[in-house]
Amino acid sequence: MAYAVARYKRDTDEAAYRTYVTEGIRGLLGGGELPSWAELVRPSRPAERMTGRQLADSVLERLAKLGGDGD
Repeated sequence: MAYAVARYKRDTDEAAYRTYVTEGIRGLLGGGELPSWAELVRPSRPAERMTGRQLADSVLERLAKLGGDGD
């Protein structure tokens, strides 16, 4: 019986964590629909080839749009 109680507690803790992470990601995406796992693993657009500097500039630009200070 103790095993069943421990398993139930673990399962509910894991479900709560998955919900927390999912809602956090949804918030970062502006509350819209979450992409499917396949879309995350295999995006529909081809990978971009950027230099390190271009990549850093892109990240800083996105941070500025989100309200990050870039420091």
